[in-house]
Amino acid sequence: MVTLCNDGGLILAVKEIIYHRNRQGNMTVLHKQALPEARYNDGKCDPAGRLWVGTMRYDYDSGASSLYCLEAGKAMQRMLDCVSISNGMAWNAEHTIMYYIDSADRAIYAFRYLLENGEISERRVIFTANEGMGMPDGMTIDSDDTLWVAMYYYHLDLGGHGRVLHIDPADGTVLDEIVVPGASSDAEMRWALPMTKVTAMVSPSARPSANITPPMTPTLA
Repeated sequence: MVTLCNDGGLILAVKEIIYHRNRQGNMTVLHKQALPEARYNDGKCDPAGRLWVGTMRYDYDSGASSLYCLEAGKAMQRMLDCVSISNGMAWNAEHTIMYYIDSADRAIYAFRYLLENGEISERRVIFTANEGMGMPDGMTIDSDDTLWVAMYYYHLDLGGHGRVLHIDPADGTVLDEIVVPGASSDAEMRWALPMTKVTAMVSPSARPSANITPPMTPTLA
């Protein structure tokens, strides 16, 4: 996971360590998680500049991972337990809802979100992918507050091509789907340009360090 920092540097989650890399290339460890059998997976900063990042086990052990939040001047805080494969996150325009994916559940969850302290509560399922769709992985949100979700390992009947789903979180309706030729494992969704509605997006195939910067930047360093 890589995201831009407000000082022009980078925040990187590499295996079990979160680093700050300044513009001169110097690396500082911000946090090291204590479980060698787990690694950081997807991460994103929230509207207040907090860094949210989740973990997954190398052996994919179900329910053994967590979702964390790191804020400037504070210790890493565990926000959610019993996670299997922590993945995509997004926040609505009013900053009252946080959307979150646990890929092993094939589910997208919605939480009540408090901007002032990052608290999340009242989890509910807003979408569950069936087996033929693959697993939800990376996710982003547009100016209409609808979700765009990269589906992992969707190749059962598309000849090896990947898929992106456009989902209305109000009722879980799939509004559209986009086939991504040549990408059997879409991993992440990021807007490539500022947009009023849909303009352009990037959906890298799954590979190490495939995650790209969201529009918001953390205020950690």
